[in-house]
Amino acid sequence: MRPKKALIIYIEFASQPKEHQKTVRVVKETLKEHGCDYRFIPRNRFNKRRMRGADIIITVGGDGTFLSVAQQNVKGVPMLGVNSNPQTKVGFLCNADRFDFKKKFERISKNRFRLVKLTRLECKIGQKVLEPALNEIFFGHSKPYKLSRYTLYINKKSEKQRSSGIIVGTATGSNAWLRSAGAKPMRRDATRMQLFVREPHKGPFMRSTMVKTLLRPNDVIRIKSREKNQIVIADSVGVEYKARYGEWITIRRSPHPLPVIFF
Repeated sequence: MRPKKALIIYIEFASQPKEHQKTVRVVKETLKEHGCDYRFIPRNRFNKRRMRGADIIITVGGDGTFLSVAQQNVKGVPMLGVNSNPQTKVGFLCNADRFDFKKKFERISKNRFRLVKLTRLECKIGQKVLEPALNEIFFGHSKPYKLSRYTLYINKKSEKQRSSGIIVGTATGSNAWLRSAGAKPMRRDATRMQLFVREPHKGPFMRSTMVKTLLRPNDVIRIKSREKNQIVIADSVGVEYKARYGEWITIRRSPHPLPVIFF
């Protein structure tokens, strides 16, 4: 793979601008050395229309930047995340930094890398399709201290529940919020998903059983909202969508995995 046209999405306002700018400089210099045509676009000005013609997308920042760009990458352009400051950013989804970017881009140009297709989630509220999620879909009350009321369906099983919300996550997401919530981490290239109910209500009239579920690739999760002011959000970035009383939320594995460059 010899990238001819690259799209670089970067954070415009970083917590440590000097380190961030050094990384941006290294990326620019490396692409020039390889004769690669490129466009630099600030994260807050990026949209899917601006990816036309790109054969590689490089994000410069942290996981938040990578996730927000991945949601717009519906056509499956290979992505590489560059951690702009490894001292302050975890960068779980970033497989390069300014210290090794030149060497790794050289490897890309010589096809010495792995292109791993990571599972994503598709979510619908009614008939509205949300952006694909690489990590997780969250459903719950807009105010975190209030119980969410809903009926949960997994294939043919159903259960009325009250809880602090539901997280449905991919294998990639099992190493993020899901892991913090107590779910089991999985290999990033796994195709199974996990459902995790946060703080399920326990009382004399309700005892939830469908709270921690390892899902098969073809399983379908449906949630019927039984409360006002509930929201759905993908990857904790971007738009919060409202779920009205009686509305159906459907979550399943997306038919469009995300191709990510690994070494």
